[in-house]
Amino acid sequence: NAWAGDCCYVLGFESESGLVRSNIAAHLILGAMIAAKWFGSAETAARLEPFRGGVSIFGTLALFVSQLMTSSLEHVEWEGRVAAARNSGSGNVAVRYAARQVAMLASLAAGIFFSSRLDLEALGNTSRTFGVVYLWTKFSEFCSVTSIPVAINVLLTSVGLWKASHWFHRKAAQNPGFVRKWFADGFTKSA
Repeated sequence: NAWAGDCCYVLGFESESGLVRSNIAAHLILGAMIAAKWFGSAETAARLEPFRGGVSIFGTLALFVSQLMTSSLEHVEWEGRVAAARNSGSGNVAVRYAARQVAMLASLAAGIFFSSRLDLEALGNTSRTFGVVYLWTKFSEFCSVTSIPVAINVLLTSVGLWKASHWFHRKAAQNPGFVRKWFADGFTKSA
């Protein structure tokens, strides 16, 4: 499910099992594509070429959206409350939360690693984008846990985005091919 409103977006799954199924399917699809490109022949790579972009983008989107949701502090705490209500034990929230962070960071690192080794630029771009979203989410969780006001969170996020865009603009002014390289490589590269 998805919904977009003024200055916000909401992504979700209809059930917990849908979230898990999406995560598993994304792992399998991306894993198969990576394995085929890593261990396969040139002929296999040529046969997979039409699917490279779609699998790299949509498989990664499904994976990272599901992992971003399950790595959130709110989701881990919700799972603990559900388990306690079912009398199945809530487990250690801190351990579960830490394990989810390790899984998310490992997936992001794997996406960046394999994208550079296997010419899967869409996988790398999506991994980097979700890396930024992940860091922003963790910063927002930190602000929430430490009772930092939302206005301060918005201000610091705005300053961070402004600094990043200022750096990007300065880099592009120094080297006009910088921006062209980012976009040209992703859309015109051939196998």
